[in-house]
Amino acid sequence: SSAFGLLLAAAPGRRRGSCFLLCPLQNLAATMFDDDDDVEPQVNDVDNYYFEESEDKAVCFSVLPIKFDENKEVACSDYKEMNLHGRSDNNLHKVFKKVTAWRVELDCQQPKISVLSSEGNWIELLKPLKWYYEKYSRSILITVQTLHFIRKWPRKQERRLFDHLCEVFDKFGTRPNKDDIRKHHNLIKLFMERDPILMKSKIIRCFIEDASRTAIEDDSSDDNDDDSTDKEDTDTDTDTDGNAADDDTDMICAICDDGGKLLSCEGRCKRSFHPRVKHGRKSNCRTLRFTSAELKLKESGTFLCENCEHNEHQCFKCGELEPSYDPNAKVFQCNKESCGHFYHPKCIAVLLEPEDTDGACKLAERISDGMSFTCPVHWCFKCGKMEDRTQTELQFAVCRRCPRSYHTECLPRVTGTAEKEISAGTSQDMAMKGVLRQPSRVEIDGMSECFVQIADKLHWYVLPGDTIVDLCFNMDNFSPLMKEKLEDVGKRCNFKNYDLFHNKKDLCVEENWVTMQLEDLPHGSNLVMVLDLPLGIEAFSANKLVDKVLTFKPRVIIIVAPTDIESHCISLMMWMWMAKQRMVGM
Repeated sequence: SSAFGLLLAAAPGRRRGSCFLLCPLQNLAATMFDDDDDVEPQVNDVDNYYFEESEDKAVCFSVLPIKFDENKEVACSDYKEMNLHGRSDNNLHKVFKKVTAWRVELDCQQPKISVLSSEGNWIELLKPLKWYYEKYSRSILITVQTLHFIRKWPRKQERRLFDHLCEVFDKFGTRPNKDDIRKHHNLIKLFMERDPILMKSKIIRCFIEDASRTAIEDDSSDDNDDDSTDKEDTDTDTDTDGNAADDDTDMICAICDDGGKLLSCEGRCKRSFHPRVKHGRKSNCRTLRFTSAELKLKESGTFLCENCEHNEHQCFKCGELEPSYDPNAKVFQCNKESCGHFYHPKCIAVLLEPEDTDGACKLAERISDGMSFTCPVHWCFKCGKMEDRTQTELQFAVCRRCPRSYHTECLPRVTGTAEKEISAGTSQDMAMKGVLRQPSRVEIDGMSECFVQIADKLHWYVLPGDTIVDLCFNMDNFSPLMKEKLEDVGKRCNFKNYDLFHNKKDLCVEENWVTMQLEDLPHGSNLVMVLDLPLGIEAFSANKLVDKVLTFKPRVIIIVAPTDIESHCISLMMWMWMAKQRMVGM
């Protein structure tokens, strides 16, 4: 056969040809050239490796530039090249290569790390030498394994991640910890910018948050001190997101608009909630009021909020609750995978075709018939362009009360009395504890007109020497308007202003009004109080705030509320007037 050759050899003391060997010719050729110094076999992978900057000076490969594609390279330090040492072909051959860059592939069954040789070939890294792992490559290998795990299982909890890491790195004898991952937060950010799944991961965010956002992570440790009976929850509470790290879900509570320990609905609404009373204590959140056992049960399975469980969702434009599941659906979901907003066909059609009545009617019909749509949340209300998360000025500030978003550079400036720029942040910043939703310019203009109407009515009931207490959450327009109105009619009064936003200009701003005591204010007979409740407040919370105001027994109280007030105390007061119709801007 042409594929084989016959090799004959004589054994000592035997006749010539009495021993023979049949050998493939290609193996013969390989054997002949194995020791030829002029031909070096290509190295595809290397085991038992380590890297040196120079002789006897080891260094981690992650300081080399990292390549995300053939044309895009990001320098991580001043290092341009280093030497790779290791073994290939089952430890048969020693490897020594100069390498100039590295890359990570996360789409494989296991993460794949490769380095680029000076000849232009990629060499996969298998297992490092133990001393090199312990002193140099431990943290970067743990970080890469973390990115791979979260990308593959975005809904797994943090403790599952560390169970996995311990299993993978058990052979080296040391347990991975959070510090291993935090060391490479800048590298993690580079991967997040290029991968939507990682960008949305709440677990990853927990590792890379800066000092101004550490409260989210610290909330878990605070819980252990607050309630010693909850020790069984320790593992669960260290997760920022409860059972869903997948980050199509919202990063702040849908009830109170605050961050912290959240349980995310795995249904279509994408919302998150504070699961237990202690988790919403700092924000006075009503929470889901789960017990420890109920929370563990929800986290171990699939949690659905009542809306998703019954397939009924609110229209994000008009707020009406309607069926959302075929064949009786009356509200339809935005087709963006990350969006949990639902709309009536007519409501979304008006938003998409605001100046074309006929077009809006036809569009509503097509949506009713099943046509998909993208809601306006996903482009800038001012310039009409999409979000670009790689550029700070093109990241979105997203309103949580209406279908509007703005690039940070497109945010409207407040005009009129306030004359200040609306504070805002990116959609990621909305998860920060303490970040409250700010009113849009349209709302500000409307609220100013509303306060003019209130001042016109209220000044008749104010007596000279009265103290007017302005409890205004949303704006600081009312006190200046009221002061001007009273001066016009010759009434001199005192003003006290309590506001969560300390931005009053001409009038003194006090501390948080919820902590006020009876001795802090004049007698109720000389007291006029104006309570402007924050937008989106739940009726339960609104009534608690009203009850607090009524403890001061003011002679006159004005309540501006987006929610029906059902306080039993109000029945003890005589209604001077009540505007049931919606005022301008309300």
